[in-house]
Amino acid sequence: ANGVPFMALGVVSNVMWGNSFDRRKWIRETWKTYPNIGQTMEVVFIVAMKQSDLSPIPKETADHIRREAALYEDLLILENVPERKSPCLKTMAWFRWAAHTYRGTTFIAKTDDDAFVQTVKLEHNMKRFASRASTEHIYIGSTLWGSYITKTFEACARRMGPMMALGGMKEEKCTE
Repeated sequence: ANGVPFMALGVVSNVMWGNSFDRRKWIRETWKTYPNIGQTMEVVFIVAMKQSDLSPIPKETADHIRREAALYEDLLILENVPERKSPCLKTMAWFRWAAHTYRGTTFIAKTDDDAFVQTVKLEHNMKRFASRASTEHIYIGSTLWGSYITKTFEACARRMGPMMALGGMKEEKCTE
């Protein structure tokens, strides 16, 4: 980007689920071609190199990811973060990394690789909050509520609100 971008957008991509290589390729061919990308908005794919059980991802997959990273230079490779059904560890790692890497950027955002982002419209919509961003913490989006099983760190009863999550806990019997 020319200077500090207005927004840095991390795209969580689960390399152990479906074909993440095709999803990233599709994004590079579609919404990552919008004119603000590489100018006022940076887009970085977030991938993890450990499986849920903390063993390394398969060598063939890891090698493919490293070749992709060298070719496109748009991957944040998290060497010691596990892939999980819930992307919370990758998301936290992204925000930590982005806050350090994109110092001075107005907004740091996150999406998943199964979303189509209208980046120009997103940037336009976020500009109305920019004047407040230097003095206030601003969160825009939907938060997934839920609990997790402490022994296995598996998500349980993830829902789009605290009351729905509470009902889901009873429904899924996640008393742990």
